[in-house]
Amino acid sequence: MLYMIVAALCGAAVMALELLGSRLLAPDFGSSIHVWGSLIGTFLAALSVGYWIGGIVADRYPFLAVLSIFVFVAAAATCALPFAAGPVTRWISTAVEDVRMGSLLSCVVLFMVPGAALGTVSPFLIRMSAKSVGTTGRAAGGIYAVSTVGSIVGTLATAFYLIAVLPVSRILLVVGALLWGVGIVLLAASRWSKAGIALVVALGFLAVAQTPPALAQAESWREVYRADTLYHNIRVVDENGVRYLMFGRTSQSALDLRNPTNNVFRYVDVFHLGPILKPDMKRVLFIGLGGGTGPSQFRRLYPELTIDVAEIDPEVVRIAARFFRFKTDSQLKVDVRDGRMFLRRTRNKYDMIVLDAYYADGVPFHLTTKEFMRLVWDRLTPGGILMANVIGSMEGRRSELMRSQYRTILEAFGNCLYIPVLEEDEKELNPFMRRNIMLISVKGRALSLDDVRAKVKSSNSPKKRILETIMAAVPSVPPKATNVPVLTDDYAPVDNLLHID
Repeated sequence: MLYMIVAALCGAAVMALELLGSRLLAPDFGSSIHVWGSLIGTFLAALSVGYWIGGIVADRYPFLAVLSIFVFVAAAATCALPFAAGPVTRWISTAVEDVRMGSLLSCVVLFMVPGAALGTVSPFLIRMSAKSVGTTGRAAGGIYAVSTVGSIVGTLATAFYLIAVLPVSRILLVVGALLWGVGIVLLAASRWSKAGIALVVALGFLAVAQTPPALAQAESWREVYRADTLYHNIRVVDENGVRYLMFGRTSQSALDLRNPTNNVFRYVDVFHLGPILKPDMKRVLFIGLGGGTGPSQFRRLYPELTIDVAEIDPEVVRIAARFFRFKTDSQLKVDVRDGRMFLRRTRNKYDMIVLDAYYADGVPFHLTTKEFMRLVWDRLTPGGILMANVIGSMEGRRSELMRSQYRTILEAFGNCLYIPVLEEDEKELNPFMRRNIMLISVKGRALSLDDVRAKVKSSNSPKKRILETIMAAVPSVPPKATNVPVLTDDYAPVDNLLHID
């Protein structure tokens, strides 16, 4: 029975570490497929090394006390993660430009030791539980089955519950304490002296009782709030009178605390092209809330509109209300749901759909594909507008995702306007600088840049002046899209196209 409990607990610890690893890497590397590939590959490599070492050592020294050494190593390495992860990932992200190599190297440094140490457990338990050659298969099958059940429990408990209620640092210390306790039980079962076991217990208590250090803060900014959710590593940061909503290391929304009606990011001003292009609009959908800047401004400036928001993360909704002055009412409502799922289930038709859904380092791929764009088309009224906020440069390798999304929307709608957003501190567009680029399509008819400029000029929009400045800088030549793929549910390599620096 002891062997089965040890197998289950160590199996649970492996999967908890793998899931928590994504949270440790997210602030500096995001949560792309590259990060998950690095995590999974590192843990598989670590377990392979552990199986190999464990098999060799177990044949020579098949004793519980020896196994406890490996478990203690895993426990100590796990307890060290809350203290070491931040400095390691920050240093590597600065030293290694490529996100793929940086995330892989970080995974190896942080998780190879605890992963390999936990990998030794199964070979040890199989060796000690097999009474004869004739029972080896049954022993191995039982240990692996129970270990896998433990991994399932560890996965579900961490993903569905622990991350939502505890800081990642505390979960890691709990996992480390659990492993330390397993080591102590193994020592006790091996008839170690009581004094030795007491010393090990004391050392474990001291390790777990430590508080992970807080991040050093620059004098110009102050962290107001931090949370790890099921979807994001979130921070709310104040800097020079501006409040930023951060997913990982990227800004998602901003609020000018001294002048809340002023848009810190100019791409939000481009949303106001919608009411200019379709003056009779009655209902608008925002996919992605962030700090709620766009929906709040629409509610204030266009009181006759009904505004729906689809936001997948309930914590983002709470943060927008608590820190960014976002308020719902009878005409501004939030549905906590994935944007694509919301569109599939709603019976409403919209005059404008604004696509502004991001995680730390990219856009959810299923919100970029041709199938999704056709769903958007179906949920728009005749003459309805799709407005998609895309991050990328106008030219060069960092333009690939933007050009791919442009081509995809063009195929789905038959038309697409391309509007790079000139920021306030720019005199002209730098084609190689990463920026917000708005892609605008209209259901059933095409618009030219001249049409849009003329409508802006003749409008009485509160954003007229800014929009005239932005539209004057838009190049007349659309982006080259023949050498990038159309994104589909079957093929949407958005992480490879994004080229995060």
